[in-house]
Amino acid sequence: MNNNPKIDHLLPGGGIFERCEWAQKRGVSPLYDAPEGSYTDRNGRQFLKCDLSSPALLLYRRLADICPPLDAILSDLQPCWLDPTSYHSTFANSVNQFNLHEIKDETVRAKLSSFLEGLPGSLNREMPQILPPLRFCEGFPWKVRLRFDRLHVWPKAHALVALLKPADPKSAATLDAIRGLRPRLNEKLVRSGLAADEGPTEHVSLCYFPTREEAVAAKERLGVCLQALPDDLGELMIEFTSISLYAWTSMVEFWPAHQFTKWDSPRYGAQTDLIEHALTQPDHSLETLLHLMRANHEASIYLFGKRLDSKYCFGSDSAGLLLSVLPDDRKAGIPGYHPGSTEVYSTFAGSLTMDILNRDTGEVVSKKVSGADVCVIAPGACHRVRDAAKNNAASMIMKTNLSHRPEVVRCDQCTYFAKLQDCPMNLSWEAEKGAAGSGGD
Repeated sequence: MNNNPKIDHLLPGGGIFERCEWAQKRGVSPLYDAPEGSYTDRNGRQFLKCDLSSPALLLYRRLADICPPLDAILSDLQPCWLDPTSYHSTFANSVNQFNLHEIKDETVRAKLSSFLEGLPGSLNREMPQILPPLRFCEGFPWKVRLRFDRLHVWPKAHALVALLKPADPKSAATLDAIRGLRPRLNEKLVRSGLAADEGPTEHVSLCYFPTREEAVAAKERLGVCLQALPDDLGELMIEFTSISLYAWTSMVEFWPAHQFTKWDSPRYGAQTDLIEHALTQPDHSLETLLHLMRANHEASIYLFGKRLDSKYCFGSDSAGLLLSVLPDDRKAGIPGYHPGSTEVYSTFAGSLTMDILNRDTGEVVSKKVSGADVCVIAPGACHRVRDAAKNNAASMIMKTNLSHRPEVVRCDQCTYFAKLQDCPMNLSWEAEKGAAGSGGD
């Protein structure tokens, strides 16, 4: 029988990391971001899954290695060992299903409850503004290196943890600086009644015990546990350079709340390679990059936006900037409009013809865009590049308000005309497709 609300059931058999079924409790917490490569895609969202083969995560791998010998000492206390791929270090605690009752305003509490119940899917919708920001913006670049300090048991949390400490004086000073900014993360929640929390000492949770009594008993055996640790464990370090908000749906399921997603892995690597190859040129030639994009049929490369095309791309919720090359960017020739976003075309190589639907007159207005021109497309204006498949233009495209949903509306979802046959933009597009299919000009 357990009274730890983080554990649903103790399970017989299996390995030490399958000893219990974790309760589906939900919350959000700012965590130190694990090194790149520590995430995978699950159900269309990024999911924390540490790659323990990575040299950057050697400390996590060695912590996983000490769990079996510690289990031999603590097994009668039924420790529930966390999956090592879920290892992380929490920067600050925030709102969750254990402390939600502290929120005084019933309307706010109900909105937060609905959001927590809907995790992780609710991350794809508008998040309550009362939550901590998606990214912890400190205003200065920083790097903290942490090393193993000691084993510790927190009976109140039913947890055995590996405490971490700064690896050098500079990391200690940096850690003090960013800890000083920690209270602002939950300031809106605290104003609504959430108890202020100074935040935990940096640590990695290794296991939970079913009851407080078993946790207390484990604390009494720490001296024996220390004898099972390798001598070099204190020499291993992990480095962090950023902090983000994570949602969790159990003690082993953590989901980055930010929406910036990598292009699928092969494309991300391919586009990174193209940029790096262009950067090997003495003058970092843009023309080389455009040539490589066409030769490898990469229609577009984002420089910043919600989609990360390469490791040189910046994530942004508000604006996107991309390079587009024709004829590879065939999508540019498909009619569509952005309900909440402005789009600006600057065609710096070659020229193209942009068709824009005037909804007031029902006419399609054509605009030629070349090196001397900029084409601004207002929110809601349906547009397309005419004869995109026959053009060799290169454009820089700026997009605004990327968080607006839907992002784009195509013909099959458009309600501007009762019948598609009444839309002159759709008729023009269909005629162009027909001419291409018949081999005509």
